[in-house]
Amino acid sequence: GINAEYMGSKRGLDDGHLSILLKELKAHHSLRSLCLDHNKISDLGLEMISRFLYANTTLTSLSLVGNSKITPQALQSFSSSLLTNHTLISLELGVPLPTTATAIVSSNFDRSPQKKKKKKKKKNPF
Repeated sequence: GINAEYMGSKRGLDDGHLSILLKELKAHHSLRSLCLDHNKISDLGLEMISRFLYANTTLTSLSLVGNSKITPQALQSFSSSLLTNHTLISLELGVPLPTTATAIVSSNFDRSPQKKKKKKKKKNPF
């Protein structure tokens, strides 16, 4: 399939815009990467992203750097919601990730095809 990517950085997206965007992206079963850096996403938007990730089985990379309206409490809740997602292997928030999120994303990466590809490349050709 096609590896799709959505770059929504610096677009001024707030939670209302995000809601519409996520509804549209649900239909894209080839979406692999979602970059929403430097927007106006708040705790409510992060909760919407959590629900999106719960149903999504293709997204491997998510970046939310520079969304300063997201609180540490919301990040902790978001981390717990990742327990049901087994495809996300790259998560960038621009702040230290809660321990739960780091562990889940690392575990997903360890089980991912990308990890297996990297192991194959390291084999000695002799």
